[in-house]
Amino acid sequence: MSLLTLGRLASYAALGDFNGDHKLDLAWGWGRGIGLADGRGDGTFDPPIYLDLGREVLWQGFVVADFDGDGQDDLAACEWRKQDLEIYFSGRGQPGYTTPISRLTVAGCGDYDGDGKPDLLLPYNTFHSVETLHNLGNRQFQPGPSLSR
Repeated sequence: MSLLTLGRLASYAALGDFNGDHKLDLAWGWGRGIGLADGRGDGTFDPPIYLDLGREVLWQGFVVADFDGDGQDDLAACEWRKQDLEIYFSGRGQPGYTTPISRLTVAGCGDYDGDGKPDLLLPYNTFHSVETLHNLGNRQFQPGPSLSR
């Protein structure tokens, strides 16, 4: 067994093929950003790289899916302090960043509208409601229906 040290304040890990080599890679939150270790396909990982966001972050959850249809997994990350959702798109093996798109506490994903693209599910604890964000397939999302009790 090998041990991979994730760093200070590591939280919310997720597996996905972020570099398109058909091997599972590991992404995780840390106190100033996101760590990424490429999987070797044998249960071990390359040394990690760190995407430093230049600010302290407190992650609430990660969701992995191919949001832009390029065949590589992307990472949706919920950040508690800014109360937003940040999407990190894979591209040529490197993570990219797009502007935060919504306030939330945690996220889930699935094809909620039947168009073959993974949509996002955003539960709002304070309002006892759930909102969907429909994936338009071009790195853009459109608000969908909300459900409340």
